[in-house]
Amino acid sequence: MSDRSIMNTNSGNDPAFSWTMVLVEDGRDMYWKGLMKLFAFMAGLFGCFFLSCSPSMAVHSTDHMMTLDRYYYTNCDGQECCFEIFPEPESYFFPNDEAAWLWFNWKGADPGDSFSMVTFAPGGALYDRLASDSLITREDGCLLLSFSINGSAPEHMSGDWRIEVSIEGDHLFTQSFKILPGNRDTYIANKTMTLDAETGSNCDMPPSNYVFYEFDEGAYFWFYFNAAGIGDELRVEWHDSNGNLYLSQSIPYNYQNGCLCPGMYISGHQAAYLPGRWRVTVYYDEDRYFNEYFTIVHTAGDEPITCPLSLIYGENSPRTKALRNFRDTVLRRTPEGRHLIRLYYQWGPAVARAMTADAQFKEEVKELTDAALTMIDTVAE
Repeated sequence: MSDRSIMNTNSGNDPAFSWTMVLVEDGRDMYWKGLMKLFAFMAGLFGCFFLSCSPSMAVHSTDHMMTLDRYYYTNCDGQECCFEIFPEPESYFFPNDEAAWLWFNWKGADPGDSFSMVTFAPGGALYDRLASDSLITREDGCLLLSFSINGSAPEHMSGDWRIEVSIEGDHLFTQSFKILPGNRDTYIANKTMTLDAETGSNCDMPPSNYVFYEFDEGAYFWFYFNAAGIGDELRVEWHDSNGNLYLSQSIPYNYQNGCLCPGMYISGHQAAYLPGRWRVTVYYDEDRYFNEYFTIVHTAGDEPITCPLSLIYGENSPRTKALRNFRDTVLRRTPEGRHLIRLYYQWGPAVARAMTADAQFKEEVKELTDAALTMIDTVAE
């Protein structure tokens, strides 16, 4: 029979206890086909999860390297440039190096994930193990960790070294490096960009500054060096935001250990009209030792992103133009005025964001700006 049904019913005296089962051949086929479709869907779903999705979701590193640059500093729009600009890599080190530094970035972690770094000495013996649950603080980020050499056991252990890094138990990368016998020649112990061209007799580190304006006299690169050969020369190259060589300087060493502060002029020179991210590179004996980065801002054309004045009065309103004219013709002429301009460009974006989020705060800022405009008009009269 093509349609067959079977029904069994309990014939006892308890009418509450009965069950009925009906099997229809066509319905059974539909049932099994539906079940197979569901099984295929689940298999595909879990197959994606285990075979395809997991690798893309796993923690991974896009770049890792050893470096001598313990003072590596980069900043992109207020954030570390973990995936844009990297320290100068180094593959070998010497017993007189204070430390070898491991730099790496990661993507896809959970803050608080466990971190481990295992170091193996030449020959493969375990040398050191670092474990922490507090180093991973962001989903995406980077770290710079030191490996001591001078004054520690590795000073006397030349050969091939290896570092294994894991996050949450998953292997992230393997990094190899060498410690060579002998001593390294000149090396940089400290560095910074600064507005201060005076190094002082004690080579004290000047105040750091990484943003310069067209009215600044110049940008200066201060660094402290060790183990130089007296009379040797180094070359300092300044590159504009397009990567073009702007200035090359050759500077002799007059001391074995000391500091230098080469610089380039900005105000009244072409650099004032070349805004953007610049790079300064130092070479010794034709080897590139390190890069440093800084920014030049041209206030006439590079307003802060979402300028507070534009939010209050409009981009090209008479009041906005009056305040910009006051900036260019009055504030720029004094050190105090230039300091105010720096503060505006430093805090302008944050103020603008706060104004966008809080209408009352925006009104308060407007009242203060209106008062400043009244004072400016009074002085002008």
